[in-house]
Amino acid sequence: MLDRKLRIVMISNLCPPDYEGGLEMSAFQMANALRERGHDVQFLTSEFRPTFRGEKKDPPWVHRILGYVERGESGPQKIARFLAAMPQSLENANRVEEFLKGKSFDLGYLFGLHRIGLATHVPLVDAGIPVMWHCGDLFMPRQLKIWPRKMPPYNWLLNSVYRKARQMELRGDYRNIAFVSGMLGQQYVDAGMTPENTFVISRGIDFPLGEDVERSRTRPAVIFMAGRVEEQKGFTVALEALSLLHKRNPALEWHLHIAGYTWPEYLAKLKTIASEGGIESRVKFLGMLNRKEVLQEMRDATVFLNAPVWEEPFGRTNIEAMASGTPLVASETGAIREIVADTNCALLYPRSDPQALSEALEKMLQSDDMRTDFARRGLERVKSTYTIERILDMTEDAFATVMSGRISKEAVCASV
Repeated sequence: MLDRKLRIVMISNLCPPDYEGGLEMSAFQMANALRERGHDVQFLTSEFRPTFRGEKKDPPWVHRILGYVERGESGPQKIARFLAAMPQSLENANRVEEFLKGKSFDLGYLFGLHRIGLATHVPLVDAGIPVMWHCGDLFMPRQLKIWPRKMPPYNWLLNSVYRKARQMELRGDYRNIAFVSGMLGQQYVDAGMTPENTFVISRGIDFPLGEDVERSRTRPAVIFMAGRVEEQKGFTVALEALSLLHKRNPALEWHLHIAGYTWPEYLAKLKTIASEGGIESRVKFLGMLNRKEVLQEMRDATVFLNAPVWEEPFGRTNIEAMASGTPLVASETGAIREIVADTNCALLYPRSDPQALSEALEKMLQSDDMRTDFARRGLERVKSTYTIERILDMTEDAFATVMSGRISKEAVCASV
């Protein structure tokens, strides 16, 4: 356990109100929660993106000093932004170095460095600041190990044109990593990364629990999905499943609400699928909602659906739905197995199976008792495992372990 309050510098690629998904939201949530426990947290993140249209307002401890290379939608855009990423990483490292001048920190706490670059954190290492990562995906091993082996052109670019940035990445400190699930930790090992200290610290719930599971819901029934709207999240499968449900049981009343950041090309594809399935009048795309609006949609929904078609490392919306007192239907993939364990707190179906999903949703929509039972079990699971206080205790314990092996500038070791 920690015996004192810490001075912590956190780094994340994006920060609410400008964000894409759960990774950035979790970083900001943890920053707020740590500050509430008395730690002095200074949060470094990227400037507001040109695409952001909300209110540009931050607390004084959030410092938007980093550059962010947005993802491209077309092939040429992807190539251009890929080529811009490494120089931006070097520039971000310079900005972090400048920020650190005249300041002292006990710990660096790093979330997603996607599209701001791994090199961004190296000035912390050079300053002798111990570093702990909180990883929610495979970005780090892909950047450090997998891509260079499997993509010779990429390897050539890194070791010639971008040699300086590559060398800086490899000077980083990757010894202390907290994973959102045990499954993700094993994937890192399989990818060849063997950190000295590993922790499993998932996400936590920091809002009032929806104990009133028998409350009235939106009518007609609403199936709610939220998150970054992209192919791997299973939105295509969801629309195909609901098209099958509509064909099989057209009298069953329901609507699908989808909230989240997406790209025009993929949004057009989803609208076409809905139209071809005869359900376009039942599907509503809400776009990006703020945090309060997403949680209200969850509370009002009859069912929350999380349908990833990949090995999702955690899925923050899974526990948010359960905490809201809303029954969860989810594809049996990734860390959902750890979340549910032996508690039967969600109705699972085989991933990428529209027929199975359509049947699961039909069962849930037609049974009040089933929905109430799943909602209650979900709440109990959150209470026992995913409260923010429990997550903070685990995080502080991990901090103490990391700081007990405090490094010097001359003793940096990157285990890659």
